[in-house]
This record gives sequence, structure tokens and C-alpha cells, in this order.
Amino acid sequence: MKVKHLVVSLLGIVMLVSMAGASLAAEAAYPTRPIEIVCSATPGGGNDTTTRAMAEFVSRRWNHPVTVINKPGGATVPAVHYALKESKPDGYTVLSDSHICSSFMVAAMKNPPVKLEDRIFLGRINLLPVAFAVKTGAQWKTFKELSDWAKANAKELSWGTTGAHGTSAFAIGEWLIALGVNPADTRMVTGGGWNEASVRLLGGHILLASQTVAEFLPLARAGRIRVLAVVAPKRNPLLPDVPTAAEVGYPQLKGVDWWTGLSLPKGTPQHIVDKWVKVIEEMCKDPVFLEKSAKLDYGVAYMGPKELTKYVYEQADFAKQLAPKLAGAKK
Repeated sequence: MKVKHLVVSLLGIVMLVSMAGASLAAEAAYPTRPIEIVCSATPGGGNDTTTRAMAEFVSRRWNHPVTVINKPGGATVPAVHYALKESKPDGYTVLSDSHICSSFMVAAMKNPPVKLEDRIFLGRINLLPVAFAVKTGAQWKTFKELSDWAKANAKELSWGTTGAHGTSAFAIGEWLIALGVNPADTRMVTGGGWNEASVRLLGGHILLASQTVAEFLPLARAGRIRVLAVVAPKRNPLLPDVPTAAEVGYPQLKGVDWWTGLSLPKGTPQHIVDKWVKVIEEMCKDPVFLEKSAKLDYGVAYMGPKELTKYVYEQADFAKQLAPKLAGAKK
């Protein structure tokens, strides 16, 4: 009997060792097939550009294929749902996350198809303030002139955004509410991103745009648009001559933080999560990645998983207070 018990015990130990070995082998093996990073924006815009820089770094660091899949439109829902709900939580489908895909989505939708708790925030990579711009030659030379005109001519004001909970919708909505203007009295024109909005702005189809400083920069340097104000605590070094909103009389504007990062679906194995967290931290310290980001004019502002999670939930609380008052809010 003792011999039998000994044999059973030894078999149990062998099984445990085998299982542990298999688990360690699986951890060491990841990744074994191509990885997709899903981007909610059209090619060429800020989210797409930064996502491709991330994919390039991870591919180089892991010596493994990482591709970007663009799923624009639908208020980012198609991209977010595909990455976090439709795909297996196995580390091979990653979401290029942002304020639009997370805090703004849950704030703007009564029943969002994807919630904040459906994802694992891995880290923030980029952070930029938003600014306000008009076409060069427009009648407004300053942000105050534009603001005074908007108060008196709300129904004539047209502006571009990716959707009801896009960056521009929240940034312009906060500004209009501060002026005492109902955003619903203005004309919101939706599109696929800054590439589309810039064409509309230059063509006179919209009067105002609110995007990141980096997105405005090429047209501003070319003298084709006039950036009136940046919503940030201090002036942005990329456009040092552009005043902050507070400087020109609007200190109440909190502004919309435009950020990018990466997230995985809830339920992803911890060893895969840890590997992504590590590579994001390495990315934000890598001289080549930092140099490329600087050339693209997208500032790197690393934030770890815990800090980012707290930051997103706080941003969502702010956005939930603002969302019901926006132009595209559902009544």
C-alpha cells in the first residue's frame, strides 16, 4: 500500500512539473504568430501615425511581425469592439487606445458596447494638448474675437469632428458651454479625422477646427491656418507664439488631453500583460523611438498601468459631466 501511495505521489509530482514546464514554455514562446494593433482612425492622422510608430518599435524589439489594422468610423466602436470583445484574449490583438476609445466613449453613450472594465490598460505613450484654429484669411485674428463672434452668431458656426464623442466635440463643446452657447445651436460636421477636417477647413466648408498641436503644425507652418489658442497650462514649444486659452481670458477651460496608449482584452494571461507593460516602458525610454516621436511632433509622456487606469477613470468623470450638453448628445 505504501508503495502504491508513493507511486501515485510521484506521478502527481511529475504531472505538476510537466504542467509547470508547459506553462513556462508557453510564456517563453509568446508571441508565436503575427500581432495586430487595431487603430480606430483613418490612415495618416495622429492616432494612426503614433500607432505605426508603436508597432514598428515592438516589431523591432521582439523581432516579430506586428501590423496595424485600421477600423475607422462608427464612433470608434468597430475598432474597440473588435479588439476587446470579438478577439480572443491571447495577446495577438491589441487596441491602440485613446481618450476617444475609452473615457469619451463611456461618457457619450448611455449603454456603451465596451466598458472601461472590459480592458487592461497597459500604459500611456503620447500626450498632447488641443488647440483651436481657423483658415488663414478668416475674419478672426484672436481667440477672443472668435469667441465674441460665436456668442452672437452661434447658428453660423460650423466645426469638424470625428463624431459626437470625438476630441473636437468635447474641446469645442467645453468652450461653447463656457461662452453660454448651446453646442446644439451650432453645426457639427462629422468625418474620419483631421485629414478630412483639414480639407473642409481649407475649403471653407467648416469655420473652426480643434485638434492637437501636432496635427495643426504642418498647415500652421505653411501659413494655411491660423492657430488662435492652445488649451494647456502653458504655451506649447511647437507653437510658442500661440497663447493659452487662459492668457486670452478663458482660464475656466480644462481642455481635452489627447493621449494614446495600448490595451488588451480583459482575461489576457498575466505573463502576456507583463510582457507588454515591459515593452511599453522600454519604448518610452528608447532613443530611436523618442527621436522618431520628436520628428513627428508627438510628445512622449509615459504612464504605467495603475496610473493610467486612474487617469482614464478621472477623465471619464469629467467627460460624463460634459457629454449631455454636447451638440451630438442623445436626448
